[in-house]
Amino acid sequence: MEKVNLKRLLNLGLIAEVLIALFSFFQANFIFSETMRLSARYSGRLSLFFFLATFLLTSLNWSKRRIEFKQNFVGLILIFSLLHFIHFLFLATNIYLNEIELIPFKLLGGGLGYLTLLIYPWLLKSKNPPAWLDYFYFYYLLLIMAITIFSRLSGAFEGAEPSPLHYLGLILIGFTFTIHLFNLKKQNA
Repeated sequence: MEKVNLKRLLNLGLIAEVLIALFSFFQANFIFSETMRLSARYSGRLSLFFFLATFLLTSLNWSKRRIEFKQNFVGLILIFSLLHFIHFLFLATNIYLNEIELIPFKLLGGGLGYLTLLIYPWLLKSKNPPAWLDYFYFYYLLLIMAITIFSRLSGAFEGAEPSPLHYLGLILIGFTFTIHLFNLKKQNA
């Protein structure tokens, strides 16, 4: 596999986040609370697509992830963590400014997801992290993202109307997971 230019990828991700904030600002007619709502929405979509690309790339190199792919693997995970942390900042600011009521038991799954995002990259830097950690990380975050999209489609999120992009997100999650399973089966055959 060709080496991924992580610095360029990080810069593109950060530029995309800035462009999302600017686009949201103008689309919201300079209203800051609406800017944060839109920024959270669009940066969440960026996070989903970056996560799925990372999972797909990792899955295609699953057997090499601890050898020559390790630097790229850790770098991709760190970039995703940073981009998703920016999404979290938009989301938290949106919740605060728009006085969105939080339901504690619904926060538990997402809270564990964000905790996983913070801890996993540091665990990867240890000498021999257990292989089950990779599965937990990717499968749990895929599950949380799918549940989030289903919740949006059901209208359970205040200020987030269902859209065709949510269906596309579910299709991409299913497609990525299917490729992962076929690749695992091929490697174990």
